[in-house]
Amino acid sequence: MEATLHRAETRGKDKGKGGGLTSREAQLLRAMITRSDNSAASTLWSDLGRSRLHAFLREAGTQDTTLGPGRLWGLTRTSARDQTRLLGLLTNAKSFLKNRSHALTLLGRVQRGQRWTLPR
Repeated sequence: MEATLHRAETRGKDKGKGGGLTSREAQLLRAMITRSDNSAASTLWSDLGRSRLHAFLREAGTQDTTLGPGRLWGLTRTSARDQTRLLGLLTNAKSFLKNRSHALTLLGRVQRGQRWTLPR
C-alpha cells in the first residue's frame, strides 16, 4: 500500500505536476486492504515491479525485508523492526508519505472477518 501511495505522490513531479492515485489504483488498494483481496495485491505488486518496491523499501529505511521471488509477494520476509518502521510512515507527521490519512482510513475499514490485529 505504502509503495503505491508513494508512487502516486511522486508521479509527474519531474514535469511540475503533483501526483495522485488513479481510480484503478484506489480501487485495488481498497480491495486489498479492506477485503484482503489477494488478486488486487498481486496486481499492485506487478504494477509496481521489483525495482520500484526495492527502491521504496530503501527509502523507507528497512533493513531486514526481502521480497518474495518473482510475483510471490506472500513469501516476502520481514522483521518486526521493519514493520514498525513501515507503520511509522503512516503515523509520523514528518513521514515522506503525504497521503497517510488515506492509508489510515482504509486500515480503519477492514472488514470484520479480515481483521488480523491486536485487540484494542
